Amino acid sequence: MATVVTRSAAGGVATFQVLGAHGENLGTIVREKAFRGRGIRTRWTVTPNGGPEAVGYKGRGGAPGPGPVELGSMSDQQPPSPWGRWPAAPPVAPPGVYAPPRAPEITASYRRWAGVLTWTAVVVAALMAVALVMSIVFLVWADQDTRNAAYGYLALVLWVGIAAGVPVLIAVAVSAGAMRRRVREQNWAGNRPS
Repeated sequence: MATVVTRSAAGGVATFQVLGAHGENLGTIVREKAFRGRGIRTRWTVTPNGGPEAVGYKGRGGAPGPGPVELGSMSDQQPPSPWGRWPAAPPVAPPGVYAPPRAPEITASYRRWAGVLTWTAVVVAALMAVALVMSIVFLVWADQDTRNAAYGYLALVLWVGIAAGVPVLIAVAVSAGAMRRRVREQNWAGNRPS
């Protein structure tokens, strides 16, 4: 049975001493809080007496912490950044072996349609904005003179057109966004069209 005694705890660094059943020194454990100069994860360093130093990080398999410590399974390097490159495509399985389906390759035509849909959404949104401004101008003209009452009806027609165009704009914008995201993901993975 071992006992862990806190020796110091200041500035995000805590040092513990591990004592054996008879009070003999078995080693030290140092805990450095995340974002304290060494990285984005809490760092644990275990140094047994007469043995090599072992370093682990919180959130990694085999990292020291509460419970038994397996020194052989700890990492001796900083974990990779979670914002690293996109993972590469999985390898193709040999014939007769099940493998999860891969996403179909994005063709030049798919990329072209993603651009067309994006610009269609931009143009439809611009036309709707112009129609909204013009409908307000038509209402002002209709209100100034009764001989221009037809402008009020034209403003109502524009509002009906705007109301009919909103679902179209949403559908085109959502489709274009999904297609462009998929193209970006494939670009990040390094798969360019042939």
